Amino acid sequence: MSSWTYRIVRDHDGVLAMRAVGYDDEGVPDTVTADTPEAESIEELTEYYSRALSKPVLTEVGEELVEEQA
Repeated sequence: MSSWTYRIVRDHDGVLAMRAVGYDDEGVPDTVTADTPEAESIEELTEYYSRALSKPVLTEVGEELVEEQA
């Protein structure tokens, strides 16, 4: 895994949640954890949520993470 960020992920049951997502060397999401954001301040936590909400939702399809099309 070359990088990670928080994203909104739709799980196999259709439930949306904030998750830590890892990306491979090509920038393709390949790992999702049950972690939720933690921060030192409201501003930092707001930044995590704002960034995640500005990107397409990722849907778990089998073992893959697929970006939903708007």
